[in-house]
Amino acid sequence: DILSSLGETDTSSSSSTANFPKLWGWDLETSAEDELDYILFSADVILPPPISSSERFYFQARIDREGKNKDILLLNDGSVTVKRNVEAPGGGWWGIFRGAEGILAQFRQVGEFRCRPISNPKQ
Repeated sequence: DILSSLGETDTSSSSSTANFPKLWGWDLETSAEDELDYILFSADVILPPPISSSERFYFQARIDREGKNKDILLLNDGSVTVKRNVEAPGGGWWGIFRGAEGILAQFRQVGEFRCRPISNPKQ
């Protein structure tokens, strides 16, 4: 498990915490709105009871750069979104989308998070 290898979370022993079995690709982007850098990545998340579901969460975190060459990236506060299917009302024009669930979808912000540094075991 990626997070437990970083020392962040032991996802295998507790049923009261979310489990992150897989992290997906990431991308670094500079925002046109504030000209700051952001890292974008997604993760499959298994949520514990009482929710008990599995979803893909999309994370966006602001990046600050440190070091002599600005090669140290620090993750800062960010947002979490999920993809939700748009439910089509019955009849009319919407009928063309019947059987094509997932085509009409929107990303909804469901939370925010803060990052904190962890010690590097290689230092």
